[in-house]
Amino acid sequence: MVFIKRIAAYINNGGLRCIAGICFISLMLGQSWKTYPWPELYTEAGDAVAMAREYGEHNECIYIYKGLRRSLPSYQEFRQYQKITFIPEDSFGLLLQEHYTSQHNVVIYFDRTITPEEVAAKLKSIIEASPNILEYQRLYEYSYNVAYYLE
Repeated sequence: MVFIKRIAAYINNGGLRCIAGICFISLMLGQSWKTYPWPELYTEAGDAVAMAREYGEHNECIYIYKGLRRSLPSYQEFRQYQKITFIPEDSFGLLLQEHYTSQHNVVIYFDRTITPEEVAAKLKSIIEASPNILEYQRLYEYSYNVAYYLE
């Protein structure tokens, strides 16, 4: 009985307005998320997915990440590849093994927390170790990564 009296007092003191306001705001946010296309969030993602489709059909794809892997918005573009390998930055030496150095065309994603100088040094070491790869070009930068195409 005391519990019911406390609830009644809370509702009489403006609690009902607070609960109604929270429900109204939640409803409005939920409906806007469902119906509004949010183009500013997806324009660059569309370009990244289109490029992944172009380069992903016949190429090896590797993602080099630093620290713990995060939840990446890039999964939409990664789905375009037939195979993707995730390698932590501290295990970068794996890319210098024969399985990877015998590749002809590779798309490599680097986590953006890896500095541009470190990325350039890693790309240079891959090219030096791979007889079939002569150069690289930067494809794009989106979300948590930067993509390069090695050929």
